[in-house]
Amino acid sequence: MRRTGRRANRWQRWPAAAAGGAWAARLRLARYAYGHDNRAEGWCVVIGGPRQGHVFLLIGPSGSGKTTLIQALRRRHPEIGFLPTTTTRPSRPGETNGVEYFFTDDASFDQGLAAGDFFEWQPIHGHRYGSSRSRLASALQAGHLGITSLDILGGLAVKSALGPQATTVFVRPSSLAVLRERLLSRGDTEGADLERRLQRAEMELAQAARCDFILINDDLPAALDQLARIVAPYLAPCAPGPAPKKRGRGPHARGPGSSETGADKRRPSG
Repeated sequence: MRRTGRRANRWQRWPAAAAGGAWAARLRLARYAYGHDNRAEGWCVVIGGPRQGHVFLLIGPSGSGKTTLIQALRRRHPEIGFLPTTTTRPSRPGETNGVEYFFTDDASFDQGLAAGDFFEWQPIHGHRYGSSRSRLASALQAGHLGITSLDILGGLAVKSALGPQATTVFVRPSSLAVLRERLLSRGDTEGADLERRLQRAEMELAQAARCDFILINDDLPAALDQLARIVAPYLAPCAPGPAPKKRGRGPHARGPGSSETGADKRRPSG
């Protein structure tokens, strides 16, 4: 399929097509390029060859709602697996080792570093967090879809290494004031810890424009719909429905690279 003009540029930026070769030649886009919810209308990405693995990296400050969005998205699309990171922080009430995180102590974390077990790691709020190299590589090599949450530095490091096999989505509230209220409402953050998290949030917000998408999470159902549109092109193949009668340009996300998506790709304010 040959594209010309403005749409050719968007086609060339498509992550799957960037892989090149016969796989890209067998990729057919249904109505996604025109900004509609394909599966709701019986349309989807149709892949004629093996699916490549892909990981979605939700990035954002503590309290932005990354975990809530991941859980909601996986209820809608259970084929997307969660990839827990490893941390030295203590587990919170209700958390289970190997589910939300892999909890470990400093000595074991140091052993992992010495053995090269971590794809990347960052010190955050007095504890260390790292992404398992073997777990991430295994998921991608098997053609699985995965999702995880990382801080801005770790997320950008993974994106730099994986390139088109990773999509970064920066999740943020509308303001720092909203973020402060969320952190206070959790009941486990106050005083110096609260101020430290807010200071780091300012640093992360300043780099949000380096991500593929920026998603403002002030309304969970709306934010979830936007996230679902971002992951839609990577879901498992299915048969297309009836051809659309008219190709309209909807107000929803039109795909990676577009500046007119429901999840705005622009420099955040505030």
